[in-house]
Amino acid sequence: MKEDTGEREWVNRLRSGDKQAFELIFRKYREKVYYFAIRYYNSPDDAENVVQDVFIKLWNEREGLKAELSLNNYIYTITKNHLFNLQRKKINEKAYRQYVTEHMANTTNHENDFIYADLKEKIDKVIEELPEQRRKVFQLGNIEGLSNKEVAEILSLSVRTIEVHKSLAIQTVKNAIKKIFN
Repeated sequence: MKEDTGEREWVNRLRSGDKQAFELIFRKYREKVYYFAIRYYNSPDDAENVVQDVFIKLWNEREGLKAELSLNNYIYTITKNHLFNLQRKKINEKAYRQYVTEHMANTTNHENDFIYADLKEKIDKVIEELPEQRRKVFQLGNIEGLSNKEVAEILSLSVRTIEVHKSLAIQTVKNAIKKIFN
């Protein structure tokens, strides 16, 4: 019962923006989230990213937390949902790639060449218009195929910063592609 009271106090402090309470919660649950995530990803880097995402979400949603909340269950639920969403996103990306591949296979080579050249030109223009750092990250990671860790070392940035730049660049390119096809 004493731990339950302590967690309620942590939740109340967290709700009011107490960073020390957040740090206590992070220290207590970080490993649980990590080991739960590592079961789905064999990559320690991916598991660490899940840990960061889960605790960012906890911090961002802190004001809506209820005092009687079971932190253990809540953090487990955030982690489970986050992993589910990541898996769903991978499935959607795979299905999209398959659709594009099949569509391209059903058109003539001449049409493919024309469509590819036009699309590449437009995407290259979007990439060139990205902020310099984001463009470098995108080119090294997505075009040259380097890992986030390798890109981080080359540009002397953290892996998380690389992930943010990469994500924003991909979103910009996706939005540009949507505009092209609409």
